[in-house]
Amino acid sequence: MRALSIRWRLVLSYALLAVLTVSVVGALALGLIRSNLAQRETELLTMNAQAVARQAARSIQPVSNLYRLQQLADMAAFLGNVQVRILDAGGNLLVDSGPRGAADRLMWIAPPNRPDFIGAGGPSPWIIAGFFSRRMTYPEFEARLLEALGMSEASPNAQIMVVERLPGPYGDQFVFSELRKQADSPPTQPAAPALADAMRAQVRVPVELGSAIIGYVELSSASALNAATLQTAQRAFMLAALGATLLAVLAGLWVSRGLSAPLLDLTAAATRMAQGDLSARAPMRAKGRPRDEIEQLAGRFNDMATKLESSFQALSAERDALRRFIADASHELRTPITALKMANELLQGPAGDDPTIRAEFLTQNATQLARLEWITHNLLDLSRLDAGIAQLELAEHDVAELLASAARPFAQAAEQKGIRLVVHSTPLVVRCDRARIEIALSNLIENALKFTPAGGRVEVCAEAEGGHARLLVRDTGIGVAPEDRPHVFERFYRGKNHRADGSGLGLAIVKSIAQAHGGAAFVESKPGAGSTFGIALPMTAR
Repeated sequence: MRALSIRWRLVLSYALLAVLTVSVVGALALGLIRSNLAQRETELLTMNAQAVARQAARSIQPVSNLYRLQQLADMAAFLGNVQVRILDAGGNLLVDSGPRGAADRLMWIAPPNRPDFIGAGGPSPWIIAGFFSRRMTYPEFEARLLEALGMSEASPNAQIMVVERLPGPYGDQFVFSELRKQADSPPTQPAAPALADAMRAQVRVPVELGSAIIGYVELSSASALNAATLQTAQRAFMLAALGATLLAVLAGLWVSRGLSAPLLDLTAAATRMAQGDLSARAPMRAKGRPRDEIEQLAGRFNDMATKLESSFQALSAERDALRRFIADASHELRTPITALKMANELLQGPAGDDPTIRAEFLTQNATQLARLEWITHNLLDLSRLDAGIAQLELAEHDVAELLASAARPFAQAAEQKGIRLVVHSTPLVVRCDRARIEIALSNLIENALKFTPAGGRVEVCAEAEGGHARLLVRDTGIGVAPEDRPHVFERFYRGKNHRADGSGLGLAIVKSIAQAHGGAAFVESKPGAGSTFGIALPMTAR
């Protein structure tokens, strides 16, 4: 099963958060609305029940007038759209208006307008009203009502109206019609909507006469308006949840695009690197601080990629250098090995019987063996220095003593070649491995004597510059050609115009010793004007 991407996880989380938020808020709001409606309805029922109780007290004592109580219950039920039950002091039922909607027809008899009833406020007709069941026809109820009033018939000019209440989800509709125009069978009325018992409110108040309780009035209401209000609010919250979810999805798509796009760019850059393109980089803003954690990650990725590319370039260069080293070492070792092989073959022949020739070949063999020993020893030492595993015995040494000690073995050779070797005393102190620094200086002095003609001059000195001690060997030799200068410290490298003997390892050893001490080797030269070779070491103040 394919996992969801971060983008769609973010979108779904936004949508889920929106749905949960609206649902919780809607549930709390509906609960508050329901509680408020129930409280208001209970308060209204209590007030109406108390008003009915005050009227019922006249019809309960001394003897219960059930007809008047029934008319009272029906009137209150019609006006308040409630069910009214009147009970005696023992809780026994006296009258009941019936379920909500049972008492929903009122007969209204009003005489014609009379001048003597007209006041400042307009006509004030007298009203005779009564309630009747839907099982009773209009003529039957009119006859009973007139009989109860002690009248044989109503005045022909009197207006007899029937008021009907048609319940609906948002309140009741009243319909007025004249009794004499009604048919015997009442019109069909739509049934009241069924309401949940949870919406039903009921209150009971005592009917008091003085300080005695002579009965109870019980009002029950199942308000269709309250239920419709709650249903409307519920639909509104559902629509709000749908709209909030849609907005959350759109917002999630917009936000996730800004988050996922850099990640996709970073993934593409990583894929390119995995395929071998080490120059791949994640796109970033040209200037300014990273905007967020993703851009910080892209920056660290680019730093890593840069270092990785540099490492691979260094490894590639090291590999090429190793190949050149092996080739150069093979070339340097081939000459003495070939000479030893030829001498050995000659000594095994007739030439080996001649003591003079044998002694000459043995001398040459000893020279070639010494050369082999020098090359292998210096190659081993050079590899240790380059690998950083050479143990340096560091201590503070006087530079003047180092220079004198390194130049002392070459005094006789310089005199034999007619070269003046001069050592300048300089009051400097460096922390170094004395033996290895003397080797480096010896290689520089030997190299200077090798390329300086008779009558020339070689100077060994030191100077302070920028917190470093510069140990210098100056000569008046032939100099270094510009094309050779960048390569003179490479292994086995010898200038194209130089024909002097040597393995090409001396200056490479100088460079490695200087770097092992945290310094550097350098050369300053002009062809025909001599050269200055030196090493720069961190200086210790005396």
